[in-house]
Amino acid sequence: AGCFGPPIAEWCLARIIEHERSFVATARDQGKKSWAGSREQVTNYRYLSSLTLSVLGCGDIGMNIAKIAKAFGMKTVGYARTPRQALDVGVDEYTTDLAHALQAGDYIVSVLPSTP
Repeated sequence: AGCFGPPIAEWCLARIIEHERSFVATARDQGKKSWAGSREQVTNYRYLSSLTLSVLGCGDIGMNIAKIAKAFGMKTVGYARTPRQALDVGVDEYTTDLAHALQAGDYIVSVLPSTP
């Protein structure tokens, strides 16, 4: 396993949580000593366990991201150029259909290699 998978996976999930929980709006309100601006955003969010994460790229980094997403109860779709026979830990479904992967995900993480 590579050394980049775990920290990148943590960063990706942190960004999803930050977005779902409106941390930016909350921090802005805290700076103003006000609650009213972000109240609606902060109190109405989706549970990660109700969301699907599509991971484009099923290498070491992609598998680490999927594994951490599963720990939060997310459904995961792994997109790869070549078909996969067995499911890895953290991946609920593999697909070689990019359109399906994009449509299935509430969030999409692309860790595709930049090779042809």
